[in-house]
Amino acid sequence: MANQIVWVDIPVKDLDRAIRFYSAVLGAPVKKQEFPEMAIGILPHEDGEVGGCLYKKEGEEPSDKGPLGSPLPQGSRSSLTFLPVGPVGTMASAMKLVQ
Repeated sequence: MANQIVWVDIPVKDLDRAIRFYSAVLGAPVKKQEFPEMAIGILPHEDGEVGGCLYKKEGEEPSDKGPLGSPLPQGSRSSLTFLPVGPVGTMASAMKLVQ
């Protein structure tokens, strides 16, 4: 098996803002996809690669309390997601887009 993780959902507070930010940082467009109940931002990936999406859902948002909002034991951390980003200058430019 090539990848143990195949998909990741990243909660966000403002989907359009997050799409602009991640598109700039990743150097590739995050594509917004609309569904009857919600919209998501699909992170750039090819078939067979690990993929993911940004999503906004009532009651779910970025948190230091773990992926499902459950309190973590003292000293514990929620899972971290690392994405391939460009140089520091790219990050600074991306931050300006979402301010």
